[in-house]
Amino acid sequence: MIYLERLQVQDIEQTIELADRFNKLYGMIKELSKTKVRRTLEASLVYDKSYYALVMKDNDKVVGALVGFSAEHPYYDVVVASELGWYVEPEYRGKLSMAMLQDFESWAKNDAKANFVVMIYTEEMTDLSKLYAAMEYELVEHTYKKAL
Repeated sequence: MIYLERLQVQDIEQTIELADRFNKLYGMIKELSKTKVRRTLEASLVYDKSYYALVMKDNDKVVGALVGFSAEHPYYDVVVASELGWYVEPEYRGKLSMAMLQDFESWAKNDAKANFVVMIYTEEMTDLSKLYAAMEYELVEHTYKKAL
C-alpha cells in the first residue's frame, strides 16, 4: 500500500539515504551533509515548526520525500516557504507526487503563514514545468552557481 504521512522518527535514515542518492544525481552540491539533513528532519518532528517533512511510503519503505522550511524574507515583509528537497523514486511519480506538493502548499499557507512557495528546479531533473504551470506556479528567475 502506497501512502503519504508526515515524517516519523523511524523514517529519518531512509529519508537521508533517499536524499543522498538523489542529490548525487541532481544536486547543486554533490556532497550532502547527512548530519545537517538529519538535524533538519529532526527539527520538523519536534521543536521547530518552520520545518516541514512529508514522506511517501510503500508499506514501510520510504520511496519519496518533500522537505522544506519557511522564513521571513530578509528584504520584504513576507514569509517564504521553500522546498529543500523533493525526491520521489521514478516508479512512484504521479498523482501522489502532486498530493505531496499540495500538502506542502497547505502547510505553507496554514501553518507557516507563508505568502509564497518557492520550488527548486534543475535541468538535470525530470521536466516539471507542465506540473508547475498546471498548479499556477510562475518561473521568476534562474540560478547560476560557480564553485570557489
